[in-house]
Amino acid sequence: MLLWELITRYSFGGRRAGFSRIVARTSLLGMILGVASLITVMSVMNGFSAELHERILKLIPHAKVLSSPVSPMTHWQGLASELMAREGCCRGGALY
Repeated sequence: MLLWELITRYSFGGRRAGFSRIVARTSLLGMILGVASLITVMSVMNGFSAELHERILKLIPHAKVLSSPVSPMTHWQGLASELMAREGCCRGGALY
């Protein structure tokens, strides 16, 4: 209740509180604009982040199948065809 009394006193005060009324209303308007712009920027950046992640994940493979020099992969054609047959595997990429 005390907060509401302070708000009404300095926002809608009489003639003598003219300057403080202007300062209070200007401050309130500044806070409203600041919060609105912050919400807008965060929404835009969140959408941009989602789009960026989607585009990066399309370019960078989620997994790589590599052979080691100790045990080289001899039957890689069968493994490649088996991986390509899985749902969601869109491209085989470079085979080493």
